[in-house]
Amino acid sequence: IRRKLQEVTDIQTQLDDEWSEEVHLRATNRTDEAIALCSTILKTKPDFAEVHYDLGVLYATAGKMDAARKHLALVAEYDPENAHGLAMLGWLAYLDGRPADALPFFQQAEEVAPFNEKIRYEMGLALAGLGRVDDAIVSFQEALDINPGDTDSCDALTRTLLQQSRAEEAVSAAIRATQATRFQNPRILLMLAEACAAAGRFP
Repeated sequence: IRRKLQEVTDIQTQLDDEWSEEVHLRATNRTDEAIALCSTILKTKPDFAEVHYDLGVLYATAGKMDAARKHLALVAEYDPENAHGLAMLGWLAYLDGRPADALPFFQQAEEVAPFNEKIRYEMGLALAGLGRVDDAIVSFQEALDINPGDTDSCDALTRTLLQQSRAEEAVSAAIRATQATRFQNPRILLMLAEACAAAGRFP
């Protein structure tokens, strides 16, 4: 029993070391080496959800979209509580100009991770791309409810409201984000200035 336990421990240690190395390779843009190492890890542990996610992202970076989607889809299969694969599938579809295909992935991801501002933000973009502007605004607002200082959601909400000629609401949204970031985020301060100008509040 002790021998078998040591064997399992050794395998886990090896996997942890290889995964750490893969993360380093990915961070330093050594994509081909990272892909090769991910493939090696999956030979030892085929149901390693996080590595399937990493490999999906790497393949997407390399422009190999079919392989990317295959591995990203396996993330939720091997770990139903991991929303990253679904969210990335949605993001890839959105970037490909297919918001209708992206939305179901974001909705599934949101069910798994209901308090993730990034998923709500990306879902808002897909909704806006489908012309569902009011729903998009709600999604952006929900993202800011989760994280009031999220600059991407604040930017998207403010600009969407301005496009709908709802300048005062845009000002309120920008003020909220400005306060949440303690007036320290230049990007949000510029959004507030833009919204105030649109509302005629020049001083």
